[in-house]
Amino acid sequence: MEETSAGFWDSRRVCVTGGAGFLGSFLVEELEHRGAQAIFVLQQGEYDLVEREAIDRMLADAQPDIILHLAAVVGGIGASLANPGRFCYANAMMGIQLIEQARLSGVEKFVALGTVCAYLKFTPVPSSEADLWNGYPEETNAPYGLAKKMMLVQPQGSGALCVRHPRPAVVDDGFRTDCGCSSQQRSQSDSRSSANWAAPWTGGSSPDESNRGPCCAGLYAIE
Repeated sequence: MEETSAGFWDSRRVCVTGGAGFLGSFLVEELEHRGAQAIFVLQQGEYDLVEREAIDRMLADAQPDIILHLAAVVGGIGASLANPGRFCYANAMMGIQLIEQARLSGVEKFVALGTVCAYLKFTPVPSSEADLWNGYPEETNAPYGLAKKMMLVQPQGSGALCVRHPRPAVVDDGFRTDCGCSSQQRSQSDSRSSANWAAPWTGGSSPDESNRGPCCAGLYAIE
């Protein structure tokens, strides 16, 4: 994606849910590097975003212009098998309520991070993001993946910007993401590249391929 204009972040209050986690910490670092001065990072235990009251309190405390939603209730295979209902409910309620309350509060931009768990079980290789809707996800991760997938549907027509993970594809020159960055290109960056396997989508049946950029560009430029 293209760089944001100089001073874009200077005057904006940014709320990062999950900002204290592995992925979120790199995102916060990048926001600071790009000039964001008012970053509200939710710490675990401060706000239960499954609850409407906690969301309202968070919005009142943060007064955000932009929300970057990375928070999730998720675990490995064992946790997913043991807690399918909990993972589905918690992630669906977080996304649905946070998007709606942000809209009602006049938040300028909402960016939601998706997951590869939303993709169908038998994904063709290579494939496009349009394949996201062509089948049911792998059963172990389906409750979590489907809850996250709902965040693609809800913002359509509301002016929100959704960001979701494209899954990696295997091509002749090695392992790459859909944006076209080869393994050699990604090896030149540090572990924050895991935050960069994302592409913008503004609604409709499939994302605009022209919006893609190299992995090293990151998801941090918001138009």
